[in-house]
Amino acid sequence: LILSRARAGMLAASIPSIVLLCSLRRIRIAAFACLGLGIFFLSFFLIAPENFRDYTEAVIYKPTETNHELSVLGSRRDPWQATIKTINEHPWFGTGLGTPDKVVEGIFTTGNYRETGNSYLTVLQGLGLLGVCPFILLVILLVHRIFRMCLWMRRTGNPAHCAIPLVGVMLAGLIHAGFEDWLLSVGSYLCRIFWVITFWALHLSDCLSQNAVVEPVPVQPNYHAVSAVAGT
Repeated sequence: LILSRARAGMLAASIPSIVLLCSLRRIRIAAFACLGLGIFFLSFFLIAPENFRDYTEAVIYKPTETNHELSVLGSRRDPWQATIKTINEHPWFGTGLGTPDKVVEGIFTTGNYRETGNSYLTVLQGLGLLGVCPFILLVILLVHRIFRMCLWMRRTGNPAHCAIPLVGVMLAGLIHAGFEDWLLSVGSYLCRIFWVITFWALHLSDCLSQNAVVEPVPVQPNYHAVSAVAGT
């Protein structure tokens, strides 16, 4: 991910990792990971400051041949603004999924195709305010299941269950979808893999809720009975 310079991928990998480690009460591992990453970038800066400056500028600002503005969201501002404009023109029923407005210059052109740069804006653009309600309920359900799984991990501290990496993929996908348009693109392999893993994780979370871990009740020793037996 560091070599790919993909900011959305870095963010989608780092946040779920920290959430899972904190849920599993592995705070020390998370702290050591952050410390190691800081040492790596500090060494990079001390050894090759020019390359470090070029790398950080390319990762943070993403300058292009047509856009030299040093802005964190400069590469996505135009697609987002164009999508919001389309939503304002078709607010209630949208334009239909898979039918974006392709007349926006500089966005839907060959060689510079980012679509809308946000899966949630794409769904809102395609379905409108009325049609997006079931999708919102689906996202709320996924977030609720992730929260339940984090509570289960916090309670048990068990890192060996197969549902844990699946929950990490769910959270990473929901975060990454905020910066790329693939969440409901059925022709995308990433979309298919994400939803297969998501429904698998939902099934496992149901199994965990049905087979809850029953903690043993501590038994207090009866000292009076022990004394009576010892006296006899």
